[in-house]
Amino acid sequence: MTFSEYLHIEEEQQDPCGDVEEAALLPRGIAGFAETLEALDRSLAAYPEVYREVFEGSEEWRSLFQRKIVPQLTVNGCLVVAVAGGTNTGKSTLFNLLLHDSKSAVRSTAAATCSPVLVTGDTRYRDGLEGRILPGFDAYPLMRPEDSTRYEMPEDTLWVSASPVLPGSLVLLDTPDVDSIERRNWKVAEQIRAAGDVVVAVLTPEKYKDARVVEFFRQAHASGRLVVPVMNKANPNNGFAAARAQLAEFVRDACLEEPVCFVLPFDYGLETDMSREVPALEGDMSLMSYLSGLDVAEIKRRVYRDTLEYFLDASGRFLEGAEALSTRMRDVPLTFDRRARGLVAAYLPQPGQKMGALLHEQIRAQRSVVVRGIARFNDAALRGMKPVGAFLRRHMLRGGYTVASEEERVKALRDYQRNHLKQIVLDFVAQLTEYARDMEPMTGGLVREGLADIREDEVVEAIVHEMLGDEDQISEIFREHMARTVAQWWHSNPEQRQLLLELDALIVFAPSVLLALVGVLTAGVGAPEFLALASPAAGEVLARIMESRYSEQWVTLLQPWQEEQRGKLVKCLVDRLAEPALGSLRQVLRVFNDGPLDKLKKDWKSCQQGFLGS
Repeated sequence: MTFSEYLHIEEEQQDPCGDVEEAALLPRGIAGFAETLEALDRSLAAYPEVYREVFEGSEEWRSLFQRKIVPQLTVNGCLVVAVAGGTNTGKSTLFNLLLHDSKSAVRSTAAATCSPVLVTGDTRYRDGLEGRILPGFDAYPLMRPEDSTRYEMPEDTLWVSASPVLPGSLVLLDTPDVDSIERRNWKVAEQIRAAGDVVVAVLTPEKYKDARVVEFFRQAHASGRLVVPVMNKANPNNGFAAARAQLAEFVRDACLEEPVCFVLPFDYGLETDMSREVPALEGDMSLMSYLSGLDVAEIKRRVYRDTLEYFLDASGRFLEGAEALSTRMRDVPLTFDRRARGLVAAYLPQPGQKMGALLHEQIRAQRSVVVRGIARFNDAALRGMKPVGAFLRRHMLRGGYTVASEEERVKALRDYQRNHLKQIVLDFVAQLTEYARDMEPMTGGLVREGLADIREDEVVEAIVHEMLGDEDQISEIFREHMARTVAQWWHSNPEQRQLLLELDALIVFAPSVLLALVGVLTAGVGAPEFLALASPAAGEVLARIMESRYSEQWVTLLQPWQEEQRGKLVKCLVDRLAEPALGSLRQVLRVFNDGPLDKLKKDWKSCQQGFLGS
């Protein structure tokens, strides 16, 4: 959901929270968002293409967020009070009075400050020196007040010092003249106005109407900054009557809204006596006590309202794009799985020796005791006469109908299965390659990177071996299924069962009867040869009858086993081809799946709720 959509959330849909909790939503959300965004940045840096895709177009709002919003609006944010004014208005004098210490050089005859001076409380000194309070400046430790007058220093120089007078929620900033003729000071003035949350407008009876000075403070107020007018070098007569009139005129010209004004009488001794307070024009409040009592969170929200609105809108669109990319990437493995299943649907595994033996075993279990005994005798006889039968078929039946040996039949079947499997695997590789070529560049690049490392020939042989290496593997689950199915069919089809039993009995009894008859008539001569010729023919007869009359039942019987084999082939294709191709993509998905997007969205919503609540 974008920022603009969130603006239309009705009040009752928002999470209820007290004033304290609501005030904490924005800074906590900003701190959490910054931390998670940095972690996501580090994680994706190892994948340049993905990094560019995710963070494309985010440079502006991220820079604004990191350099302005985070330093000023996090849980540890503080008010930046900029002491500003025109040339020779006594800014540095007022700055030192607030600190009761000489931190910035003072000259009564000419402008002294060339570079801004930042003074923090003791606990924030390191933050100031490392650029976390005022990003964009090159910070140096202030060794003596005259450092601020060093004209040879670069334009972006910031002098930093600490004072025990300042609370952790407040930092003071002495600035160069806002109406300076020095071009280098113009840029600094703009930076100061952007960085300051509160701007102390140091005026004098000579400068309060200066157009450039008035415009500077008017723009500061229009941008949400709190402007606090101080009339310096004021005439104390008649209760500062002249200063009151001058301040009222300045407030009107700068379009301020009933600010609290302060006044400081003309006194050269203030340059050296820094024990004095700066009193309010009305009441007995001092400027420092007023600044220390300001609502940091409220002023921050007001100052950065436009900035926050832009950030929430831009970062909301960023999250939508990142979430959409993550969704598209998660769809790729699902697409590969669907394609594998589509190819495997045409695979028709055929039963080999083990499957035939299993079926024969289940049918034998339904025979009567007498038939089983004779069948065992026939099987023993046939095993002994198998070489004779094979010889007679080769020589006596040459040119006529020949029956392929079981070994030849299985070999032909396995050759067909092998070729079919190879073709399926090669077709899957071709589909992966084609799909990767047609994907969006970033995702396709990750897949192509994985495909390039696959040794196609080795994978093809490995899959074929896994599917056919142990002939037709039969699971225990399928054995149980076949036993139940044969038993169920046997009891549910009495008429067909009777015919099958009669045929089975005929095939079982016939070789034994014929063997006995031939043995009696010929005194045993020719009996083995006759049986060797008869039994294959009888087997063919039964096979043809079973094939034509009961084909539907046997196909149904084999379907679960075939589904097992298809499922196994799908797993082979996915494990040996799809997953290696998806290796890099999976690593990127792990970054997203670890929760950074969910955490960013949660923190973004906290920012949004805190913003709307302000």
